[in-house]
Amino acid sequence: MTPRTDPPPWAAMAVIVLLALAGGGAGLWAGHVWLGGRGSSAPSEPGAAPALSRADLDGTQRHLDDYRGEVVLINFWATWCRPCVEELPLLQTLHDGRAEHGVHVLTIAQEDDADLVRGFLQRYEIDLPVWLDPPSRGEGSRPFGNSQQVLPFSILVGPDGQVLQRRAGKFSEAELTRWREIGEASRTRETERS
Repeated sequence: MTPRTDPPPWAAMAVIVLLALAGGGAGLWAGHVWLGGRGSSAPSEPGAAPALSRADLDGTQRHLDDYRGEVVLINFWATWCRPCVEELPLLQTLHDGRAEHGVHVLTIAQEDDADLVRGFLQRYEIDLPVWLDPPSRGEGSRPFGNSQQVLPFSILVGPDGQVLQRRAGKFSEAELTRWREIGEASRTRETERS
């Protein structure tokens, strides 16, 4: 019979420290994305935008196909998401200039209550198109590649229905300008083809 040896007393502490470091790193990344860090933006894999239909604040069913032929930035957000709320004024400015640059903004709120969203938008003086994606469903952004359901999450769709960009996290003004330029270039290419 082999005598039993207990692990050295420092072994348990080493395991705890390693787990804490791994958890801390994951927490820093999540906080960076969810609490307003730079987020990450990437060109999209080539492919058509998936079908998307949701009710607007008046209960009318809307479809992404209604924007066919236009460049549209789709932004998934929630009233309780601080980085989402912080970027709404930037999105409003982009939306207000759509006649000049041709990039439309469509926001999709992960909320059940249209009146709550309407009141929230009035309080912050935001006048953007809003569709509802109830949290009970919360599946609106998943087909666009948001498997972790990060908010805010944005997609840029070209006039041909192709997804041009994806972004997890809050926009900076510079990043949103870059997306507008990508959208304008896509619109120009589509116009030249016609």
